[in-house]
Amino acid sequence: MNKYEEVVADCVHHAMRNHEDWPYYDSKQYMDSLQQQEPLTAKNMVCVWIRDGKAITKECDVATELVDVPQDCETIFRHQIEEAFYDATRPFIEL
Repeated sequence: MNKYEEVVADCVHHAMRNHEDWPYYDSKQYMDSLQQQEPLTAKNMVCVWIRDGKAITKECDVATELVDVPQDCETIFRHQIEEAFYDATRPFIEL
C-alpha cells in the first residue's frame, strides 16, 4: 500500500463507519480489503458501496464513468482526500 491508499482508506472509513452495514472495524481492515481490488490511481472520485457484506471501491475521473456505480454509493472527491492528507501532515503550531 502506498501513502495515498492509506489516506483514502482513512477517509472512506471515516465516511462509511456510521453505515449500519459497514463491515470493517477500522481503516486497517478496509485497507487490507483494498489490496484485493484494483490499485488506486488518484482519480477525481472514489466511490464506495456495500454488497453482500463487502465494500466495493471504484475510482472515477469523469461523470460518465459513474454509469456503473449504484446510486447508494458514498462518493469522496480527490480534494477531500488531499485535504485530509494535508491536515494529517501539517505541523501543529500553537499561537
